[in-house]
Amino acid sequence: MRGKIVVVGLGVATIGVLLLGYWLFFAKSPIDQRFNLNRTVIPKNFNTDYLLPDAVGDFVRQSISKAQAQSDGTLSGVATYADTDGKKIVLLIRTGQLRNTPAETLQMQYQPLQSEYPGAAPVLRTDAPFPYGYFSATQNKDSSAGSALIDFRWINGEWLIQASTQETDAESLLQFVNLYPY
Repeated sequence: MRGKIVVVGLGVATIGVLLLGYWLFFAKSPIDQRFNLNRTVIPKNFNTDYLLPDAVGDFVRQSISKAQAQSDGTLSGVATYADTDGKKIVLLIRTGQLRNTPAETLQMQYQPLQSEYPGAAPVLRTDAPFPYGYFSATQNKDSSAGSALIDFRWINGEWLIQASTQETDAESLLQFVNLYPY
């Protein structure tokens, strides 16, 4: 009888360990916690053409507006990338707007989105080596059908970098921003 109890106990323990392993292997942490902080620092007087590359992993650039001086004294450029399914991600680079602390800068950047998507709030990680924010909303106040928006913004040196999409999912955007070297 004691042998049967030991065998059943070992079977239950094995199943428990397998379930725990399965959960640990397949459970994903939140998107904002998987943002890759291993980035190349953008030095001063860096060639801005490198900030909007032809491709970021499997994401290929579809259009570009090279970095140019704006009337407000900033320098900004934008490129649109498409994944293998043709879904678009917009990459925007800006400099000349970092007049406050990283927390204040990121909070100011997300204020317009918070008014457009009431109830959604950004997740800010301002104590990171590259301070960043993540915003996800599924419906804006002007659309009953709902339009999804997923957005990452981070600070690298004097640059504010933004990657956003309304066409693909959060995992694809995370893959894009984690492949982007800056």
